Amino acid sequence: MPFAPTALALILPDGVARYVGLLTAQPDVVAGTYAELADSEYVRVTHDAWVDLDLGDGLGARANDGAIAFPGVVDDDTTISHWAIFDAAVAGNMLAVGPLLNLAGEPEPQLVATNVQPRLNDGELRLLTEAL
Repeated sequence: MPFAPTALALILPDGVARYVGLLTAQPDVVAGTYAELADSEYVRVTHDAWVDLDLGDGLGARANDGAIAFPGVVDDDTTISHWAIFDAAVAGNMLAVGPLLNLAGEPEPQLVATNVQPRLNDGELRLLTEAL
C-alpha cells in the first residue's frame, strides 16, 4: 500500500540524515523486532538525498538519490533479505522496511559473500506513494 505524499516527506525528508540498514529475515513490524546483519564491520549507512519519481498510473515513489554502499562483509557469508530505514545509527526507530527484489521485481534474499560490499544502487530503495 502506498504512503501518502505528506507521510513520505516526513519519513524521507531531503537533507535530513536517515540510516539504512540490512536485515537477515522478515521483520515483525507490529512487535518491532528485526534481525539486523551481524558482522564485525557492519554499520548502518547514513543517507540524506532522496528523489521523487513518477511511476505512472497514479503512483510515485521516493527513492535513494545516489548509491548506498555498506562496508564489506568480513566475518562469514550471509544472506540479507530486507533493507530498513532508521532514525538513528544504532537502535532508534525503524521508519520503513522493504524486501530485496530480483530483476523481475519479486522478493528474493541475496547471499553476500565474504569480502563483498553490499550496496543499493541509485533508485533501488523505493517507497511508493500516490502520484507526486
